[in-house]
Amino acid sequence: MHKATADIQSIIDYFLHLFTIQVLGPAKKPDAAEAVRISDNSTASTVYELKLRIGKTDKYRRMSILPIGERVESKSMCFSVIYDEPLVIKIPPHPITELSTYLAHIKLEHRIAKRLSPAISCIFPRMQTILKKLPFVRLPGGLTPEETENACIAELRGKPGVQQYLKINNSFVYFMELSRHGFFNQVIESMHVVKERMRSDILQSMPEAFTDLPTFKSLYGKHSARVYLDLCRLYADFEDRVDRLSGKHGNTGVAPYQRRQWFFSRIAGFRPEIEADDLPEGLPEKLHELTDALIAENRQSLDNLYKTVHTRIQRKNFQTNRLRIKGLTISVLELLYRLNQQRVAIRDLKPDNMFIDRQLDAAEHILADPSTYGLGLIDLETAVCFNKEEKPPQPLLAGTPPFATPSHVFPNPILQRLYPESLEPIFYLQDWYAAVAIIFHIINGRVLFAKTGRLMPEIIRARRNAGKNPDRLLRMYTNVSGKFWKTAIAEFIEKIKRYQKRTESVEISFPHHLKTFLAGAAYKEKHQLEADIRSRINRHSFLDRRRDEILKASPRSLQKSIREKILLGSRPDSQTADALQALYAIAHAKYRIVHLQESIQRISSAADACFILSFMLERVFYTMHSPDWSADPSGRKGPCMTLYPPRTDKI
Repeated sequence: MHKATADIQSIIDYFLHLFTIQVLGPAKKPDAAEAVRISDNSTASTVYELKLRIGKTDKYRRMSILPIGERVESKSMCFSVIYDEPLVIKIPPHPITELSTYLAHIKLEHRIAKRLSPAISCIFPRMQTILKKLPFVRLPGGLTPEETENACIAELRGKPGVQQYLKINNSFVYFMELSRHGFFNQVIESMHVVKERMRSDILQSMPEAFTDLPTFKSLYGKHSARVYLDLCRLYADFEDRVDRLSGKHGNTGVAPYQRRQWFFSRIAGFRPEIEADDLPEGLPEKLHELTDALIAENRQSLDNLYKTVHTRIQRKNFQTNRLRIKGLTISVLELLYRLNQQRVAIRDLKPDNMFIDRQLDAAEHILADPSTYGLGLIDLETAVCFNKEEKPPQPLLAGTPPFATPSHVFPNPILQRLYPESLEPIFYLQDWYAAVAIIFHIINGRVLFAKTGRLMPEIIRARRNAGKNPDRLLRMYTNVSGKFWKTAIAEFIEKIKRYQKRTESVEISFPHHLKTFLAGAAYKEKHQLEADIRSRINRHSFLDRRRDEILKASPRSLQKSIREKILLGSRPDSQTADALQALYAIAHAKYRIVHLQESIQRISSAADACFILSFMLERVFYTMHSPDWSADPSGRKGPCMTLYPPRTDKI
């Protein structure tokens, strides 16, 4: 078994101490105390048995721990813990030793959660989560949760010694009750489980299918004939070796049903036991050696078989969960809509920070109907609230790499110079970017921006090296933005094409308010483009004289003939060059307007997930990355225009 990390070991030690206090009180100590790992699974919680020796008596109880998400610099690390009930423990990246600082952080999350309630359920830190487990702390009954929290604060201030029970490694940590809600990431993972289902398929379906080619092809696809023939050859080779081995042991062999069970168990990755009572001594061990050698000699054939089974299981998973996928996709968009209505940006939206706001138990089928549940939020420390006539507060500069953009890690004063109109859309669209990755993960069970995410640590290091010089930070942002978005769009298009058939098959009919929400972003961008076209014309007297002609021209006619019709005979001076560059920008803006009009029409009816994802990512790209930052014209083209080019020049 693997050794626990320092954070996990600290949590184990904390709960072992809590168990001791619950059994003996704070003044006594056991004769011995230990935590023994009794299960270890990389994809599930690790279970520990806590043991106290008190004289000749042993006291036991169990707990489990699972890290939530990956470690992100400057952001808290979260763990799912089951101790009496499901908990989430959040360990700050930097130690918090003062009660006033700890309370201020909790108050901020409480305020955001209150702002979102009741539209969005939130799980946020509460001191009562742990203090109620301490036998010597008496909290008044009959109080509301808010009143109980105030009683906890009074207890902590009146009895400073109690504060240590909210600390791990001498730093305050945050405790949250998860109740019985399901983590969103676990729901997604359950829909894309492959390994165990592959084993089950090999053990249950393949032994019957491999005796008949049409049956095999009906299960594993019309192109699986070669895999079938290789499997038949392998089994014939296996039987021949078993017969020869049996001959060496006096012709006492393994029964036919045992042979088949043994063969497919070993292919599935198990090491089956054989009842050796009726077999000669040493034969079971020889069978193990025989099968190991057969597998080693036929690795390529078996890899092809595993790929075939993997494809079948993925196809079955998708068909089984198609309605759930649609329901969860709509729920993610509904969450974005509600956040926008409440004027809150989470800025670290990801499956690890979300939960299903309904007790599922065995009723996962309800996920197909998004009207019966919602998506709740667990971690609010990066969130920001917007208020009228107030500048947005400076949020925590952090984000999880596969769900984050450069705008996550630059301070507000820099972003305000880059986006002078308003920072609010930038923060909202940070959640849009994350939602694109989340929906792709729901559909395909894959990380969308894995390669792009690896750029984020580089961007953070570069920002730090630039110091606090605003001009250097501005130049750096525009430079890293170009590299980031070029990588992000290329990776998006590559992944979409790889999983295009599946993604396009998820067709979504939106409720009216979500159609309006998505189309609203397109209308807003369209109006901004129209204003930008007029602004560019106004800045060039040479273009202003041809205003009506330019405004009426189609994008194609501008690109193909504007130079001959408008600039022919003009001197190639700097003014002419600037005007020509402006015309190219105007032509691009007109293409985008045409595309936006067509996109709005698509959204008004049912649209497939491939289009929705590219549409959403394009809105983020064009808002966060100015076309003027890219000298290369190809760097100005968004993913939706690439995958779904305008069908007409009519405006």
